[in-house]
Amino acid sequence: MFQVRIPAKIGVLVVLVLALGCSPAIKGNTALKSKDYDTAIADFKQALKADPNDHFTRSRLGQAYYRKGQMDKAVKHLELLLSQDPADPEAPIFLGLAYLAQGQRTKGFDSFRRYKSNIYREVRNVNAECDRLQGRLEVSLDEIEHRMFQAIADGEQEQRQINQY
Repeated sequence: MFQVRIPAKIGVLVVLVLALGCSPAIKGNTALKSKDYDTAIADFKQALKADPNDHFTRSRLGQAYYRKGQMDKAVKHLELLLSQDPADPEAPIFLGLAYLAQGQRTKGFDSFRRYKSNIYREVRNVNAECDRLQGRLEVSLDEIEHRMFQAIADGEQEQRQINQY
C-alpha cells in the first residue's frame, strides 16, 4: 500500500484552507461542536442571511443560543423553526430545555411531547421520560437534558435490536 506522509504543519495549513472555503453553516456547526458559541452564532446568522428558510441552520442557531444561555433568543428561533417545520427532530427538545431554563416548566414538557421521529421507540421513550420527570422539581436542568437525550438514544437502540429479528 502506498502512503503519503504530510508534515504536520502542512496538514494544519490544508485544514485551515479547507475550513475557510466552507459555508458559514458548516463553520457554525464546527464551532458549535467546539463549544465556541459566539462564533457559531455569528456563522449561523450569516448563513441565514443567505437562506432565511434553512431549517437546519435555524435549528443549530437555536441550539447555540441555548448553549450560550440566551434563552429568549433560543426560544424565538426554535419556535419560528417549529412553526415552519413541526416535524423537526431536535427543535422540540432544545425548545423544551430553553423553556425549562426560563422557569416555564409546563411549556418545557409540552415541547418535549412535540418530539417527532420516524422511530416509534424514541417518541415513546421521550414521552415516558416526560411522565417521570415533569412532577420532580428537584431534578436539575442538566439532568433533564441528559435524560431526554438518553431516552432518544435508548429508543434508537431498542428499535435497532427489534429490527435485527
